[in-house]
This record gives sequence, C-alpha cells and structure tokens, in this order.
Amino acid sequence: MLACLCICLVACGGGEPESKPLLPERAPTAPFALPVTTRGVGSFVLEDAFPNLELENLIQIRGSNDGTNRIFTAQLDGEVRSFANDPDVEETSLFLDLRTVVGRGRPHAGLLGFALDPAFAQNGRLYVYYVTSYPLRSHVVRYESDGVVANPASAVELLAWDQPFHTHNGGDLVFGPDGMLYLGSGDGTEHSDLNDQGQRIDSLFGAILRLRPDGSAPPDNPFFEGQGDARDYVWAYGLRNPWKLCFDPETEELIVAEVGQDRVEEINVIRRGGNYGWPIYEGALPFRNPDEVPFEEFDPPLHTYGRVEGRCATGGAVYAGERHPSLRGTYVYTDHDSARVWALRRDGGRTTSVTEIARAERPVAIDVDELGELLIANLRGRIQRLVPGSPTPLPPTLRETGLFVDVPNLVPEPSLQYYDVRVPLWSDGASKQRWFSIPFGTVIGVDDSESFTWPTGAVLVKHFSFGDTRLETRVMIKRIDGWDGASYRWNEAQNAAVRVDEAATAGYEVDGELRLWDFPAPADCFRCHTAAAGTVLGARPAQMRIDYAALEAAHMVTPGWSVVEAQPTLVPIDAAAPLADRARSYLDAQCAHCHRPGGPSGLDMDLRFALALESTRTANVTPRTPILGVPEERRLAPGRREWSTLWERLRRTDIHRMPPLGTHLPHDEAIALIGDWIDDS
Repeated sequence: MLACLCICLVACGGGEPESKPLLPERAPTAPFALPVTTRGVGSFVLEDAFPNLELENLIQIRGSNDGTNRIFTAQLDGEVRSFANDPDVEETSLFLDLRTVVGRGRPHAGLLGFALDPAFAQNGRLYVYYVTSYPLRSHVVRYESDGVVANPASAVELLAWDQPFHTHNGGDLVFGPDGMLYLGSGDGTEHSDLNDQGQRIDSLFGAILRLRPDGSAPPDNPFFEGQGDARDYVWAYGLRNPWKLCFDPETEELIVAEVGQDRVEEINVIRRGGNYGWPIYEGALPFRNPDEVPFEEFDPPLHTYGRVEGRCATGGAVYAGERHPSLRGTYVYTDHDSARVWALRRDGGRTTSVTEIARAERPVAIDVDELGELLIANLRGRIQRLVPGSPTPLPPTLRETGLFVDVPNLVPEPSLQYYDVRVPLWSDGASKQRWFSIPFGTVIGVDDSESFTWPTGAVLVKHFSFGDTRLETRVMIKRIDGWDGASYRWNEAQNAAVRVDEAATAGYEVDGELRLWDFPAPADCFRCHTAAAGTVLGARPAQMRIDYAALEAAHMVTPGWSVVEAQPTLVPIDAAAPLADRARSYLDAQCAHCHRPGGPSGLDMDLRFALALESTRTANVTPRTPILGVPEERRLAPGRREWSTLWERLRRTDIHRMPPLGTHLPHDEAIALIGDWIDDS
C-alpha cells in the first residue's frame, strides 16, 4: 500500500511563452460561474469528526467494543491513542507506546495494525502488528491493559517472521465472529513480478493468516498439519498486499481490499482455503502465467477497478449505522490515490452496484465506531465522517465558466492576471499559459516561506498546447472548504473544451511523431497538488514570476508584501547559476510536492530546495526500492550517476519512472543536468 503513496500527477512544464505585463489597474472580477460552495461529488461530503484534535502518522482507526464509545487510533511511529467519540474532544490519551520497540526507519515498517479483543471490556487485551526495520521482521504481539492504559511489560509475542524486503507487509488485524484473529500479510517484496510468494502455502507471505488469541494455529485451518510449521496459519492465499480487512456483520464474511500491481485494484470476499491468483493473475487479468493456467482455477474477485479510478485500494467497512439508511449493508471503501469513496452492494459473491458517493483526501483507513458509523482517517492526521451534501460540480464546458470572453481564440476575461513560473514541471514538451484571479476587494497573503494564502473564490487557470494544437485547460477554484479542480479537453475543431470527468489518454502528431497526452480526472489534480505542499504549486513565492510591486499597487496583496521578492526562489534549468542550485530547483519543482514531511510518498526523503543536501535523506542513502541491480545503489551516489536512483528514475519510462504519472517522454535536458550535478557532488 505505502508504495502507492508516492504516486503524483505531473501537471505542467515545457516551453513557456514570454511573460505578459500585469494590467496597470485592477479590473473588477467577472461573475465567473465557478461555485465556491462545498466541493466534491456524490450524495455525501466529508467533514472533520474531531476538528480540535491534532494527530500525526495515522495508519489505523478502530471504534471501541466495550460500551465506552471511544475511538482508538494507531500511528506509524508506534503510538496507540484513545479518546472520546465526541466532536468537541480536545485531548487524546496514550494507550500504548511502542516507539522504542518499533523504531521505524523505513517505509512499510512501523505499527501497521491493531485489534481489540472481543472481550476487551473484561480482559483489556490489545493485539498489534508491527514491522521493525533493524532487523526487518514482522511481529504479532498481545498486550494487557486495565482498559485505560496498556502495560508494555505484558507483551507476549504470538507470531514473528523475517521479511525479505521492506515493502508489501500488509498488516491489518481483525477479530472474526469465530473469536479468531485474522491478519493480512503481503507478499513481502516490491518486486512482485519476480517472486511467487502468493502461491506458496508453506510461507506466511501473500496470505490471510488465522490464529487463536494465544498465538497457536486453529486445527480447522485449511492447511493445518499439527506440526507447527508456518503454513498452519494460512487461511487463504494468492494475495499481493491485503491492506484493510473487515467482517460483514450480517453475513459474517471477510472482505479484503488488495492493492494491485500495474492494472487493477481488487475487493475480495475471502473463503477458507481460497486462492486469489496472485501473481499468476492480477484480478482477472493474466500477470505472470507462462503455463497458461485458466482463471477458473482461482477464486474470482468480488470487484476490480482500473487505473482510471485509482491505484491504491484502501479498504473499507460494511455500514451498519443509523445516520445514513441509504448506505446500510453496503461495503464503503476508498482509494488512497484517487480519493474516491464508493458504496458497493452485493448479493453473495456478486456485485450488484458500485456508486461513487464522496471524495476523501489521502485516505489510509476506514472503520466504524461503536454505533456502526463510518470514520475515515487520512495522512494529514484528520478523521472524517460522511454527512449528506449537495456538492456543485464545475461547469460542463469551458465557455460556461466565464473565464474566457472569446473561447475559440482563448481570450481571457480582463480580471485574469497572467503569470509565469521559474521551473516548470515537465509535460513532454507542451507549452503553457497561466492566469489567476481573486474576487474584487480581497487580497493574497503570505502563509509562510513556502505558500501564499488565497481567498475564497480565487481561481487558477493553466492552458496546455502542443504547438498550435490545444490540449486542455485546467481550472482550480478555492471553495469554502478547500481547492477544487477540473480539466477541460479541447475538441478536434479547436473551438470548444468540455470538462473531463474520467481520466483518458489520447495521441497527437507532434513534429511528425505520435505523442501521447494524459487527461486527468478531477481527483487526479490533488495527486500532485498535495495538501502538504499547500495545494498550490506554481503560484507560490519560490516559483511565481510576476511583478509583485504592481500587485501591491493594484491592492491585490497585503501591504508590504513585496518583501516576498527577497525570499529564496527556484533557479531555472537554463539560468547562469551554480549547477547545484539548478539541479536542486528542478527536483523541488518536480518532486517536492510529494517528497516532503507529511507528503504522500511515504518516504523520509525531502527534496525541497531550501534544505541543505545532508537534510534531504538522499546522499549515500539506500533506496527503498532498488532498481539498478548493483550493491552500490543509493538514492544519490555522490560522483556516480549510474549508481543513483534519482538519476535512473528520470530516465525510465516504465513503472519505475519519476515523476510516475502524466508524462510519456524523458526530459533529456533535466537528465543531463541531474547527472552532471551528481557526478560533481
């Protein structure tokens, strides 16, 4: 799962037109047809369930089962906390502190899952699953508590095994209605196309494991042989990385969300002894099947979805609450990457409907509280609930937005202000134009050294072309509850553009060659425009190229705002500037919106330009996913570009390329720049 957290859509870059001067006087803002009311889609929106809490590194959430109606959360660094299920709650209590035990030092390592004993009210027992980095090892451990605080000295290790790699460790723990503990175990390696762990019942990898609360294997497990070997624990297998598990309270069936490899994500109903096909099949699609094993020999998934809809199945819960009768009995799940939230209805092992009901933000876990109401946790440390809503989408055509007075000739409405950026993101050579607007009477402020504060109703527009061929025009609007975005795809006649609702790829002839272009779905905007980076990427102090004094004169910024010009800015790739400054600026623009504290990559790498190199966690650091096949491989190997993952990923066009989405061609000028910088380091 966490491997998927690094995916982010490349949104801009390429050749740039000359900057146009700011209008000498501020034009009144036109009545754009861009809604500032609640954003989102479907019949629900998300609101903070506990707005006064500040949580970090959330990875799991559970409702209590002891009548206290508490919420329990797990943090990757090893903390389990509890607090009252009250929207006004302001404090949490530390229930168990495993930070010194977990010692998280790599992605996919740390506290990944926990479960309360079904008799928690009587025995206070907590079960946790964590992965230590040194040594790289998985642990299932039971702790005793008085119901308020767990005793670290009470630890009893129930199961442990070594991990060959530091990815695909699964980790969710749930108790079944049979009183047994179920654990999702991943196939143990990032290189899923090189291993067969999912098909091996003599290991603990790529499987659902089932054990008694005392750690022993139940004798009714399908492969139990009474000799204590690892396969005694296997309940089902053929899985890649089962991320979140839940039991349907009505049917008592185990439902698992499984993170896919290249093409599909899966939702599976798990049966005793079931084989779900990985790595011979990915969903129902052949993955590595040299013997042409028929799909009918495996258990089919309940539901799959492709890369248009998401890339990291987060999992969900079956809704059994009272607040939303329309959802009762549905399996509500989400995707970390696309942020979509769906409600799935089924009849036994057959899906009858899947409906998108809302949009989340970087969700990592879903569970229900003691009353059966849904809670969704995200990487920002927020816990949210579904509430009924009537979100208003952006207009269906570019003309209806009111942003352009002459759409066929791309003439902007006068209040749109043109600006440039210093280091464009790479977009396969596409040229771009950029504008912004804020409501008349409002101003832009400075949040910190990295971001501006934009008023509600602020609009950012970016237009993409291959030469004279218009591709798309992207629009972002600051609504009352955050930024929303959409892309408008130009038609063949080049006189109109229609909103893109589903991601798509099209081919265009450029200089006699076919060039592909990816059109993002609305949620795709925020795979790159991350909350950790302030959402806005180009229009920020380090990047935005505009006459700040003119903005002040037009009363569009807070007084004295021109001091922003004195802050450090990114250096263009072709500037007459030191090699290191140009290289670090490029990495900041291309990568730092994900690779930074709180970013979605899940790595400890921080590629912001303002940091000293030794603080970036790149030089002489072993990469999480080696791809070069040499023992000397490092994220950045000073003096040796050929041993440096940073350089190699820029050169790739396969699944290991960086940035991973939105481009199909390597950026040769940048590859040379980064290579020269590494060699010179």
